[in-house]
Amino acid sequence: MRKFVHDYKEWIWSVVIMTMGLITVYLIVKKQENNYYKERQSRLHYTHERALNQLSTSVENFATLVSGMQAYANLSRDFPTAQEMQRFVIGQLDQTHAGDSIIVSFIDSTHNFVYSFSREIMDPFNLTGRSVREFRDDAEIARLELVMKTDSVKLMYPLNLVEGWVGIPIDFRVHRNGQTLGYMAALINFKSIIQNIYDDEVTKEFVFHFSTDHGFDFDRESYHDGSKIYNNQVDKEYYKNFRVNSNDFVYSKIEFYGREFKIGTSYKNEIESYASSNLLYLFYLVVVLFLILMTWQITRFRIMASIIRRKNKLLTFHQQEISTKNDKLNQLNETKDRFFAIIGHDVRGPLNAIQGLLNVLKSEKLEDTSLNRLFYSLEQSVQNTVNLLNNLLKWATSQTGEIEFIPTQFSLNGLIKEIIDTLSEQASLKYITIKNESKSELSLFADGNMIETVIRNLVSNAIKFSNNGGEIVISAVCENDNAIISIHDNGVGMSEKQVNRLFEINRQLSTRGTSGEMGSGLGLILAKEFIAKHHGKIEVESELNMGTVFRLILPLNFQKVSV
Repeated sequence: MRKFVHDYKEWIWSVVIMTMGLITVYLIVKKQENNYYKERQSRLHYTHERALNQLSTSVENFATLVSGMQAYANLSRDFPTAQEMQRFVIGQLDQTHAGDSIIVSFIDSTHNFVYSFSREIMDPFNLTGRSVREFRDDAEIARLELVMKTDSVKLMYPLNLVEGWVGIPIDFRVHRNGQTLGYMAALINFKSIIQNIYDDEVTKEFVFHFSTDHGFDFDRESYHDGSKIYNNQVDKEYYKNFRVNSNDFVYSKIEFYGREFKIGTSYKNEIESYASSNLLYLFYLVVVLFLILMTWQITRFRIMASIIRRKNKLLTFHQQEISTKNDKLNQLNETKDRFFAIIGHDVRGPLNAIQGLLNVLKSEKLEDTSLNRLFYSLEQSVQNTVNLLNNLLKWATSQTGEIEFIPTQFSLNGLIKEIIDTLSEQASLKYITIKNESKSELSLFADGNMIETVIRNLVSNAIKFSNNGGEIVISAVCENDNAIISIHDNGVGMSEKQVNRLFEINRQLSTRGTSGEMGSGLGLILAKEFIAKHHGKIEVESELNMGTVFRLILPLNFQKVSV
């Protein structure tokens, strides 16, 4: 336990500090959020009460207007005509500032319109002589019958008027000289009653829900009771246009002249997280990240110091091992150099002597033709062995990096002619014709020895895998700042699988030529490495029994490519 505490003491202290900090930040945030929520609720209730007061004031102004109309209709010496009542209503509207969206109708006891007028027009909707029953159902007619039995002013349910607005009717009976003549209905635009609520700057972030005691909603443009709506306008402040829940509203019930209404107030937007809370959490997060970073750095430095000590010990040990291995490697290099020296001198020397002896014997006129054929066969075997040995030594030298790369400017066509002259005798043994179809003199900047080795190996392979009497065509052309050298034979060709494995040194196998010539494929590996040193490439096209084309693509200006 003591070791655990010692190894992780930085992290233990960091966890303790972070836990205490988190608890502190949480308590501060909760307190701020509670204060914010209380302040928000206080503003909601204040706005709700303000809206109720504004609505009550508007309705009372309207009721005052209607009360004046009732007194004028029932107490004047003569029952007022339509024109007299219109002038009276205009005078009342001008005094109370109740607005001008109003229609007043006098209806007799049989529910027929006697007259109707707006502020500006007499009988604007041709209601005179028509029956209220055209617009009201039986239940509403029954309520109107009750109106004619009392002197009380009655507030009726909202209506979707044909005129295209929501009307709130207040009705009273016309009773003169002990006789009920009918009733008057004053309809005022509901929008004019509540517009002052929406115009209040305090209410800009709030939404309101108006409904009757039957549960039907209404707004400044429509009454949503299922009846036909004649208005195409949409109240953009209607509460259903916002994402608010019924639980978010503060509701109150308010009664006006025999009708109860339900009024709700809510914020338009859901409660948002308190901005300072986010800043505190962000600050805490920054502190935590800084603390973790510092703790990690301290732990890392302590661990790195321990690792460095262990690595210093390992480094000392590895240095001793490397010194020992270097001594062994130097011994192996010396052995390798002696091995190549033996191959280059002690093996190649006797082979050259045998080759010279065979040339002397071949020039002698022997009566036994079978001996001549034997000499030619021996000479070919020795030549193949010498070529293999030369390729092996060059390849081994290239792998050790000891072969010199010396590019010079030389005639490519001249080099091809020299190679043809060198291999003409080998080709003549199989009656193979070698043609040089290079049309123009082409100068190439490259390592002449490497390019000579590559072309000679490819032409030698073409001879090896061509049938007696075959033909080999060598060409060199200039195309797009490249020299393209092609060696085309009509020999046995290769399958696609063989072509894909040509340059894989770990897959090279000895392959016999058409006359039994032996080979290792090492010349192709050497060719690929030499061409790569010139930033060139080798392309191969071949088909069984149809011959093979080797194409060397070398940049003419090797100096630019090298840079």
